[in-house]
Amino acid sequence: MAQPFEPILDGAEIQGDILAGFRKDHVRLLFISVTDVAVPAFKAWIRAIAPKLAYLDAVADFNRKFSTARRASADGRDPPMSVTWMNLAISGQGAKRLLSQDQWSQLDITFLNGPTEDATLVGEPDAGSPGGSRSWLVGAPNQGHDALLIIAGDERAEVDNTAAAHKDELLQLVANVAAVTVRLESGDIRSAQKGHEHFGFKDGISQPGVRGRIGTATGPYVTPRVLDSQDPWYALYAAPGQPLCYPGEFVLGYPRKHEGSDDPNDTVVDPTTPLTKHGSYLVYRRLRQDVPGFIAAAETMAAQLSQNPSFGPRTTAFAAACLVGRWPSGAPVMRTPLADNQKLGDDSYASNNFQFVQASHVPKYSAGSEIPPDDFPQARDDTLGSTCPFSAHIRKVNPRDQTTDQGPATRTLEHRILRRGIPYGVDYDPTKPGSDKEERGLQFLCYQSSIQRGFQFLMNQWANSADFPLGRGYDIVIGQRGEASRSVTVLAPDNSPVSVTFPQRYVVTTGAAYLFSPSKTALLSCFGA
Repeated sequence: MAQPFEPILDGAEIQGDILAGFRKDHVRLLFISVTDVAVPAFKAWIRAIAPKLAYLDAVADFNRKFSTARRASADGRDPPMSVTWMNLAISGQGAKRLLSQDQWSQLDITFLNGPTEDATLVGEPDAGSPGGSRSWLVGAPNQGHDALLIIAGDERAEVDNTAAAHKDELLQLVANVAAVTVRLESGDIRSAQKGHEHFGFKDGISQPGVRGRIGTATGPYVTPRVLDSQDPWYALYAAPGQPLCYPGEFVLGYPRKHEGSDDPNDTVVDPTTPLTKHGSYLVYRRLRQDVPGFIAAAETMAAQLSQNPSFGPRTTAFAAACLVGRWPSGAPVMRTPLADNQKLGDDSYASNNFQFVQASHVPKYSAGSEIPPDDFPQARDDTLGSTCPFSAHIRKVNPRDQTTDQGPATRTLEHRILRRGIPYGVDYDPTKPGSDKEERGLQFLCYQSSIQRGFQFLMNQWANSADFPLGRGYDIVIGQRGEASRSVTVLAPDNSPVSVTFPQRYVVTTGAAYLFSPSKTALLSCFGA
């Protein structure tokens, strides 16, 4: 077995949202379209804005200081630190408009083709069907965008003002000519449930760790390490339940795990050019959530489970937790199978300390980490899927230590993505007439070095496959599978199977984009040249 190592990452070149994550309460997405007459002015705009974007070194440094200040506060509240950041990504359509053929042909073909080309592959309905790509609000066929400006910050007014200023600037790039159009999409944390998506579940809990140091061999880790060297998972995990992936899984030009190898430290570096090095592919999905529909489905499922003598009476919350794999607080069913545990959900380390096959253990944290001991009941071996159903969302898209159709658990490291989602729309209020008709959902973004190995694989091979794993059904939370009904099978306490059918989707794609987040140098010397 090869030994783990820490690649050195160029923190001044890699855009900051990719590896560190902005982690902001308010996000504005400016989807930019330009005509040929505006290309020279748009290139000049790219050159001007590239130095103003936030890169890895600054974002990671802010996040470290923010976390330190929060730990030092008496009540654990967020410190009064505020900043607004921007990143820029280019679509395949935009790349062809801004680059020569010799240049844009260096980019991934899936990215260049765009999301409408593989919509049915990732489970979307046919283009003309309800919810198909022709009805998308963002990225419909022949209505794609050239670029995406991401603006994220802690203060809503500042984010809105920054977005408005850049929108006005873009619309005036070419005087007296309607050469640029801008579509604004918004995302904001839910005031009623901070950190929770509209179905009511805490989101973004489990992210892969990233190996590497920023800048130099003694620079800060990309992902902070909290485990003591004596902990059994020290060499492979940054924190409990957070496996370390090589940065090449997310950023081009760095080591990534060798496909097909069972050794997690057997790495390869894909060839890059000045255009692609330090860049990452960004998938965007505008996901509309049918909250009352999901609640009704969970109620129906609970009633059906309750008819099984081995189950006995089961609540709607229990059924929903079976579909997600976590309770609303974020507490995993692997560690609290029968009821939510808010204290466990609030503990960001304990709530991620579990596997599916191996029983978990009490982690040993590094000296000075000031992390409270994990004194919650540990997760047990769940090889059969009787505690966390195989069809649960978190088990479908992140099988952890479970052997999959790809081979041993180490192969799962090849298919990890870095998620950057935030809710949009107003909260569902069952007491308010018409609330069920209001728009709400998730602005979903994720980064990877290959759309095929990342997002496309997860949706096609796992989330939308009734056969993975062991024929237990679809991922009801994010699985699409066109317009067809879908089903899941869960095991009762006596291991008898109970099949539940769902007649519709509760998450519908209403917009999509495949984008490339270039390095600072590529923005200046390629896209802006």
